[in-house]
Amino acid sequence: MILGGGVAFAIALLLISLSHHFYWLLAAFVLFYPASGSFVSLSQATLIGKSQLAS
Repeated sequence: MILGGGVAFAIALLLISLSHHFYWLLAAFVLFYPASGSFVSLSQATLIGKSQLAS
C-alpha cells in the first residue's frame, strides 16, 4: 500500500507540473490527496512503529 501510494504520489506530482488547463490540475489534485495520505502517513506510522520496537 505504501509503494502504491508512492507511485500515485509521483504521478500526481508529474501531472501537477505538466498541467496547462484547470481540469488537468483538478484531476491531479484529486489523485494527490489520497496518494499523499497513503504514502506519507503510512510511512510515518511504519517508521514510528519500528523505532518503538527497537528501543
